[in-house]
Amino acid sequence: MSALSSLPPVETKYNNTWVTMMENTDGRRLVLGTKTLNALITSSLRIDSIKQASIDGVTSHFELDDSAALTTSVYLDNDSQYVNSLFATCPDGQMKLVIKQIVELYNEDEHTIVILENYSLNALLALLASSMSTSLVSANKSVAENVQSRVLNGQ
Repeated sequence: MSALSSLPPVETKYNNTWVTMMENTDGRRLVLGTKTLNALITSSLRIDSIKQASIDGVTSHFELDDSAALTTSVYLDNDSQYVNSLFATCPDGQMKLVIKQIVELYNEDEHTIVILENYSLNALLALLASSMSTSLVSANKSVAENVQSRVLNGQ
């Protein structure tokens, strides 16, 4: 059963952080909730069983109840160099302009981009997602197959 809220309960595996499933019109979504932030998980992979990797926001390869949420581990990957390499290889056009604006949000002194309450970043990411939406479905399927293959082959 999907949670009504992603607000962490008193007892959690990670302090003030809760992993849960939430239902919306697009399907079941894996959500990471904290006392100050909710984040939609855009990819997930089970390493305890052979299941298709989930690369888009819909998570259908496992059920997550309260007891499972207490033992589920969360691993994050945030490679800031990826944005720069994406910009360098992107052909000229609307997407490259949006990526350039995202790179300009990067704070060189602190090596960070502010995420929380960054409305400029949110607007740019929405534009980027909109311009990429037609190709994301096939790309996500290909990536999911590649990830699954690498995990099964120990690469």
